[in-house]
Amino acid sequence: MVKTIFEKKSDIVAVHKEAENFKLENQKTSASPVPYHPGAAKYFAEKGIKVN
Repeated sequence: MVKTIFEKKSDIVAVHKEAENFKLENQKTSASPVPYHPGAAKYFAEKGIKVN
C-alpha cells in the first residue's frame, strides 16, 4: 500500500490536491502515532529513508 501511494502519487493528486504533501522525507517515526508496518519500514529503507 505504501509503495502504491508514493509510486502512483500523481494519480492520487489528480483526485485530491492534498496528496502533493505526501513526501518520503516526511516519513519519520516521530510523525506517526503508531509504529510503521514492517513492509512500510522496508519500503522506506529501500528508498533511503530511516524511520526507526
